[in-house]
Amino acid sequence: MFMKGTGYMNKKIGLFAFTFALVLSIFTISGLNLSAYSESEIVPQPDVMCDPNLGCLISEYTEDVSYNVVSYSQRLTSNPDYRTIYMHTDFGITHCSSNIYDGGCAVASMTMLINYYRGYSTQVVSLTSVNDTVENSCSYSYTHFEEAYPNDVLHSFISSTTYTNKTQILQLIGPKINATHLAILGVKTNTGATHFVVVSGYTRKTSIFENATVVTYSELKITDPANSNRNTLSLLLANYPMVYRIHVYEDIN
Repeated sequence: MFMKGTGYMNKKIGLFAFTFALVLSIFTISGLNLSAYSESEIVPQPDVMCDPNLGCLISEYTEDVSYNVVSYSQRLTSNPDYRTIYMHTDFGITHCSSNIYDGGCAVASMTMLINYYRGYSTQVVSLTSVNDTVENSCSYSYTHFEEAYPNDVLHSFISSTTYTNKTQILQLIGPKINATHLAILGVKTNTGATHFVVVSGYTRKTSIFENATVVTYSELKITDPANSNRNTLSLLLANYPMVYRIHVYEDIN
């Protein structure tokens, strides 16, 4: 049998080595440097979020909504001085011991809503006029405000249940807030001190799945008549951890 010599074998090995070097140089030139490749450099693609009931996530977006509520402060000490203007129980005839500076948060909150629902972008209806118009401004009552301003506000939701869980509060109030429905919240401290503020917006995320759309509220925007810097539910709950009154008012202008 004829046997190929070592010269032939050396030629074949040399041809193989040349071919491999040529292929390696082609990959290197094209940017696919095999010698520099490692598993750790592979960037994994994120998995699509899927739920057995909702299906797979198609898209999601976040909204940060604030309605144009003109802020009223109960803390003015000049022009006018709310320390000298007292609230009353019977259209101003009998005054109670609390002045607007210390206890006018509910009156100030309602003044904000009346201005907003009338479409004003500046302070038009004064806090003192609302104080004088409401039958009893010493004790917050949604019926007194509705009777005083029947063409402006009408409650659409009321709750006197006490809530302390932020997530529960967000999911209860958030879906009720829109351009024609804002809310007044009654909050209190662990020692029983109370306060009233306006809910004037929200932050929410909408997740669109194959079978349903899920809306999750992460924050409520607050307009606080006693502290303009306390402008979110989170900041409010840090000082007043209990929400004990929720009054959502509808614009009927």
